[in-house]
Amino acid sequence: MVYRYQKDGQELIPSCIAHEVLHLYGAWDLYESHSVSSRQAEEAGRWFPNDIMRTTSRALGRLDTS
Repeated sequence: MVYRYQKDGQELIPSCIAHEVLHLYGAWDLYESHSVSSRQAEEAGRWFPNDIMRTTSRALGRLDTS
């Protein structure tokens, strides 16, 4: 579930929606979390620095989505 506004009141950006939709198709997060270690996140950053599953941006076209 995604909301139009984030906790800080900022409007949700399109890349966040795309990121969450990709989870529906089996994509994994590539940033450090409860299921991704810091070492794994660091390695993902080296291989996939602009991947939409690693970072978000207001400029969706700057992210790798494939």
